[in-house]
Amino acid sequence: MCASPALEMSVYGRLDQIDLATWEAIRDADNLLSDSSYLRAVEEADVSECDCRYFEFREDGRLIATMTGGIIVNDFLMFASPALENLASVVRTLIPSFLKRTTMEIGPPLGLGSSISYARDITHDQWCGIVAKIKEYARKRRIELVLFRDFTGKHPIEDALLEAGFQRFFNLPLAIMRIAWDSFDEYLYALKRSRRNDMRRKIKAKSRHGIRTVMTNDGLDHLDCYLELYGNVCHRSKRFNRDRIGEAYHRSMFRNMRRCSYWLQYFQGDTLVSFSHVLRYGKQLTAEFIGLDYDVSSRAMLYFNTYYDLLKFAFDNSLDRFDAGITSYRPKADVGFSVVPQVMYAWMSNRTTLTIAAELWNRMTPYGIEECRPAFKDPTRQTIWDGKTR
Repeated sequence: MCASPALEMSVYGRLDQIDLATWEAIRDADNLLSDSSYLRAVEEADVSECDCRYFEFREDGRLIATMTGGIIVNDFLMFASPALENLASVVRTLIPSFLKRTTMEIGPPLGLGSSISYARDITHDQWCGIVAKIKEYARKRRIELVLFRDFTGKHPIEDALLEAGFQRFFNLPLAIMRIAWDSFDEYLYALKRSRRNDMRRKIKAKSRHGIRTVMTNDGLDHLDCYLELYGNVCHRSKRFNRDRIGEAYHRSMFRNMRRCSYWLQYFQGDTLVSFSHVLRYGKQLTAEFIGLDYDVSSRAMLYFNTYYDLLKFAFDNSLDRFDAGITSYRPKADVGFSVVPQVMYAWMSNRTTLTIAAELWNRMTPYGIEECRPAFKDPTRQTIWDGKTR
């Protein structure tokens, strides 16, 4: 469907080019990823390799939708299993660009979820017009691949994407917990006995190694340690890392999101041995980045205790959702996180290439959810995605 002549799309490269008050007027107030302060924090932190874009859509001068995104050369081997990565590296000796595509992603430059805001009365035809504008923008700039990511629930733009020739497939799933208990003790007793006993054992290990816990929103005194500890994690997680989380990130989050930013710090004596940066936004807690001294962490079970202490923080602040991000699904499921699918939509001008790329993606991307098991006595408290259905 062609876009209405009255529909206009404007594209900006920086937030200071935008009337942010109009953006705030139509956004979901509970969505961290569309908050202008968060967008500014990410822009100033310079964390992403992508060339950021901010899109707004007006019909007859009225703002009806906004979205954030960026243009990046994606190497899809970062999600591949080691065997397929080795096979693809052989192909690249002949075709260097194999599985590398100039991509326009519609989604937050940092984080997971939808960055689309819209007027409540927007129609299906208007969504179709918006998608047509995005495709036109990509064609004119010879962008090979357009991705809309990541939808965990049904979004009104999805039907328009399918009608416009986008192909739907799964991204890595998300670990979330709906907090339905009034206290940490009540949560503990909702767990199966084996999970509860395992958690208590790991909490004792942290205590036995003399770990001191600090939760602060004034967390810039240990920047050098953050970078070293986060570097340890990056070294072990190269396949999924494309963000530059450095000193500028922490300073920008402190400057722009201080009321929401917290750093969970673990000290052994006077030495910082682990940290986690989280954002408390409305009723939701979102885990951003973690750094670990793996030697101390393995003995004091600090990775696991991070989730326990963040859950205590959520209970203390009457939060109702904890978003723990992607990867490491089994330990998260053991704590009680649900593993839920995230859907993406992809478009390429060559339909055959798109179909092949989608099939390769599905074959190459291991989700790591096979060993996840429910943690609660009541199975309705937790959902473990089957890796196939939405």
